[in-house]
Parts: sequence; C-alpha cells; structure tokens
Amino acid sequence: MTYLTLHQTVENLPPADGISTSACLDVGVLDQFGPTCGFYSLYLVLDYWHRMGKAARPLPPRFRHSIHRVRDPDKPNSLRAVGKKIRVTTQGTVLSTDNLGKVAREAGNFDYRNVDTAGMDDFFKKCMAEIQAGFPIIIGIDVGIDPENGGMPAVRASPATAQDPNKGGHWAVLCGFRTYPDSAPRFIASHWGEYWIWEGTALYQSNHGLNFYPQEHFVKKKVLAQNQSGADVTLGGKTYRPGSLYFFNDFALVDGLVDIEDIGQRRTVPLSPIDGMRGKLLVVYPRQADAPAASSSSSAAPRRGRIDIGYDSN
Repeated sequence: MTYLTLHQTVENLPPADGISTSACLDVGVLDQFGPTCGFYSLYLVLDYWHRMGKAARPLPPRFRHSIHRVRDPDKPNSLRAVGKKIRVTTQGTVLSTDNLGKVAREAGNFDYRNVDTAGMDDFFKKCMAEIQAGFPIIIGIDVGIDPENGGMPAVRASPATAQDPNKGGHWAVLCGFRTYPDSAPRFIASHWGEYWIWEGTALYQSNHGLNFYPQEHFVKKKVLAQNQSGADVTLGGKTYRPGSLYFFNDFALVDGLVDIEDIGQRRTVPLSPIDGMRGKLLVVYPRQADAPAASSSSSAAPRRGRIDIGYDSN
C-alpha cells in the first residue's frame, strides 16, 4: 500500500505490542519523471530544510518544474542541470552518494556526509538515529519493478553480478520508522510520488545487495492528447501534459497514453557498478545547521499530498 500523506502512512503502520520507538519527518511526495530519482530525492530533502526555515528555496529537480523557460548555461535552473554542470551525470542517473552530495553543495548552502553501515543491527541503529535527530536520509535500493513488488525494496536470492545485475539502482528518502519488540523495524519512505512502508530486513538486504546497475534504454516521446480531448493524461499516478516531452524506459506502462509520438531521441544508461550506493546513507543538511533538534520539525507547515514546485527557483 502507498499513501499521499504522512498522517495516513503512520496510521497504517503495524501496531506495536510492548515497548516501541517511532519518529517521522514530513518530507512530502513528488512524482518522478525520467531516470532522475536522485535529483527528486535530493529535492525533497532540500525542500524539507527550506520549510524548516533553515535554507533558501531549492532549485527544482528538473527544468520542467521551473518557470524560467529559457535555459541559461551559466545559471542552472534545476538540480539535474547542476549535476550536468559538475559532470556527475550525463542524462540524469547518479550512482553514488558522493556525487549526489556534490550536487547539494553546488546547488546551495548545503553540505553532506556519508554514513557507512555494516551489519543489519548497525544499519537499523544509524537509520533510526539520523531520523530521530531530524535528518531525512537519501538511500539507494534495488527497487522492485514487477507487479507484485513494484516500488518495494527487491531482495535477491544470490548476489548480483555483471551477467545478472540488480533490477535497478534507485534513490528514495527515508523519513520515519517504528520499532517492534520481536521483529525488524518498519521504515517510511518517500519516492515515486507517494509514501511507502518498508520492512526493515528487506530494506537492509536491498541496500547491501547493490552491485550492478542494469543497462537501461530510454526513448523520448511527445504526449499529444487523450481521446482527442486535449486534457492532461493521468497514468500510473502521474500527469502528462499534451504537447510535452517525456522519457519512458523499457518497462514503463505507456499503453494508457492514447496518442503519443516517438520523436526519435534515445538514451542508454550502461551497465555500471554501484558500490557507491551500497551500504551507505546520504545525509544532506544546511551548513549553518550542523545538528538541528528533531523537535524543531513541529514548526514546519504540515504537508498534505503532492508538492507543487512550479515556482521561481531564485
């Protein structure tokens, strides 16, 4: 199950019998377009600090969200453009916590730290400590893409290899948890425009099982209209505007887009090692706020539903 509000998500966490600890940070949710999960995750964290009053309004994750419709090579209008400027990506895919942290440093008054995790207990302890201290976590997982586990941490029976790579290296934001006396904690994550509840053992195994990002092919298509009405097209929880261009990957569900035009642009993400994501937590924070108290989150406005980011990015 997935949810649009943090309140709804917390209400659906399994109840705990006995002593339990929980914490949550309302980072919001935002639909992702294209192979840019790292920039969307980073945006959610930067916007969280902005709403806390500790940072300026961040750049949007992609140019499509900016009101500045003229690209300026000397002044990037999105986090993705910053990533291209500092050469940590060519099309939007970022495969290490260090490179994503460098984008945060370049994009504003932010810094970052990598938190290395060892065994499962260490992983749980460090994830929960960061969230309790008021820090959202950007984490890499091997994301499920099949109908039965789509969007959930994928767990492999054997280690991924170059011949049998992970299903897909993916970034998400951990923003909450609840502990249980006799089982692993549950974590709350934000990605793909919704909140998710993830079982802790599967999350640990998915993160620590990252070895190889699979080769993926993306094709750019123009969405024309749905049923000749000219209205926005909604598919899989995402809204596609007629006349706009979108990249779709091999497994995208595009049958619901009644009228689309292949404009011939194709990009390939090559098979790549992703040890820069494995066993690591990325914590991004404002430089002037080295250790904000978790209780300060109460001063932020509550988040309800998806974030609207169609604003001036200055």
